[in-house]
Amino acid sequence: MASLLGASLLLGFPALAQGKVSVGAYFTCAVAADGTVKCWGYGGDGELGDGAGVNRSSPVTVSGITNAVSVAVSTYHACAVLATGEGRCWGQNNYGQLGNGQTILRQLTPVTVTGISSIARISLGLHHTCALTEAGGVWCWGYGGNGQLGRNSTGDSAVPVSVSGLESGVIDVSAADQHACAVTTSGEARCWGANSSGQLGDGSTTRSLVPVAVAGLGETALRVMASREHSCALLSGRTVRCWGENFDGRLGNGTIVSSPAPVVVSNLTNVRQASAGLWHGCAVTQTQAIYCWGSNSNNWLGLGSSVTRSSVPLEVTTGTTPVFVSTHGSHSCLVNAEGQVWCWGLNNSGQLGIGSLVDATAPVRVPDLLVSTASASEERPADRHLAVRSIGRQGVEVQTTRPAHVVVDVFDVAGRRVARLHDGPLSDRLLVNWPSGLAAGSYVVRATSEGAQASVVVRG
Repeated sequence: MASLLGASLLLGFPALAQGKVSVGAYFTCAVAADGTVKCWGYGGDGELGDGAGVNRSSPVTVSGITNAVSVAVSTYHACAVLATGEGRCWGQNNYGQLGNGQTILRQLTPVTVTGISSIARISLGLHHTCALTEAGGVWCWGYGGNGQLGRNSTGDSAVPVSVSGLESGVIDVSAADQHACAVTTSGEARCWGANSSGQLGDGSTTRSLVPVAVAGLGETALRVMASREHSCALLSGRTVRCWGENFDGRLGNGTIVSSPAPVVVSNLTNVRQASAGLWHGCAVTQTQAIYCWGSNSNNWLGLGSSVTRSSVPLEVTTGTTPVFVSTHGSHSCLVNAEGQVWCWGLNNSGQLGIGSLVDATAPVRVPDLLVSTASASEERPADRHLAVRSIGRQGVEVQTTRPAHVVVDVFDVAGRRVARLHDGPLSDRLLVNWPSGLAAGSYVVRATSEGAQASVVVRG
């Protein structure tokens, strides 16, 4: 058995980035169990990275990537972070948004981002890209006409440039159409770029060429989600606040009144992870339920066609156990506890990945695709005492920082449990031999303990 992605969650194991599945305007990409990247949907600008430049209604493999840990997509381009910390991007590149020093109309296969290494997270705007390094610095590149590169100018850059004042001390970054936001180690959210609808959250509608503090969050920010003309933050109390444009209820506060300062998303608590789409938002709770709000054009909310919009979150009937959700323009996708991918919404370019162009009013499963739940889901504080990793052909190592009862299971690509490796007390660490008799292929090994879980994808 060979290790694929390493382990998750502290304890000295390398932390995996968010972003095993990312939804763009009309296409979707995912990091598969074998470390390759799969994309589907619209591909006319090279968004699918397979060298063809055509649409696909089923997942195809992005060329030349075998060790990805996360993927991020936008409207016309996509990027992946490799296990080495290297960034690879593909698709439209007319403003240098692929970060390889060139400006060409499109790139059908991945190119390497130059000038930075040890990337922890990457996020894409309409024509620009931002990355967070493992050292805690933020770098952006591509179109800068509204100051979205954060370097106190409106110039473009085909190579990464450091964001002013965010050279260190940052834990999250999110790029949107014409602006971007970040979260510092102190829990402060800062945004920069266009601000015509108050999407920077500083109480004004004046753009800023450098990061400005989001005012009135009320709590420490954990994550930030920037979108076209609004932004949201997941806070330490596991609530969500949003700010900016709101004509379709995308702020989720029960009104359609825009706000240049954060407002609380109504009736949404115990949030594990959230995503801000162009015209709607969704969140996953700790109880593995999904709630969505905003416009329901083309069934973006997964609530059926009878609902045109909702200014408050409504629960989506998924038929599965979601741990992560990604939204953008025409559709949404979730990852369930077994690593399966389910999508819903518009499907005119095949962006649901189901082999047809039929729209879906509720989540439908992308066939034969499995991702790691450890890296697809938002890290929970409760999970921090538990970790699991592959240690080559010897088996799997499970580690805990406190005595607990731990269950370790193996799941196949269909999400079926095929083996139980351990079910009993654990005080420190445990080496479990890989079970004999399992067919060669990709599996998810998941450890659970006291409501916490950690998992890793391995190839048996």
